[in-house]
Amino acid sequence: MVTGASKGSIAASVVGQLLDGGATVIATTSRLDDERLAFYRGLYRDHARFDAALWVVPANMASYADIDALVAWVGSDQSESLGPQSIHIKDAQTPTLLFPFAAPRVAGDLSEAGARSEMEMKVLLWAVQRLIGGLSKIGAERDIASRLHVVLPGSPNRGMFGGDGAYGEAKAPWTRW
Repeated sequence: MVTGASKGSIAASVVGQLLDGGATVIATTSRLDDERLAFYRGLYRDHARFDAALWVVPANMASYADIDALVAWVGSDQSESLGPQSIHIKDAQTPTLLFPFAAPRVAGDLSEAGARSEMEMKVLLWAVQRLIGGLSKIGAERDIASRLHVVLPGSPNRGMFGGDGAYGEAKAPWTRW
């Protein structure tokens, strides 16, 4: 799973590399419109090899309800009823890799800390923890030997503190490693 894979992003490059390797990739997006669908179609067309699959799922990473729904979607079979017939769409997945790159637009400095900074920290820290916890349970329930490996993006894009909202503060604890 890769969150935050928008056009021109590092996360989109990660999705492309995973598809090049034949992986099944679940990419989340904050909104799913024609422009985003075209972007993901192109990404798949340019990178997917035989047996690769790309699932694009809308999810607001600032919403715990969306995160919980995403985890439930990943871990369950999906089918659609068409009259008396049921069409199987997706098998339940056991995630093995997570690249949580989703980040809100960040701006501001310490003097502007408030509700916006709290939302940024929620997306950058608490939502990532909730997603890791939820996806980890899926593997534990299905296969005791399965492990979810998480690759945390640790680089503050514009410095450690100042001018970038809560971004640097959310990444600062991990700079040691």
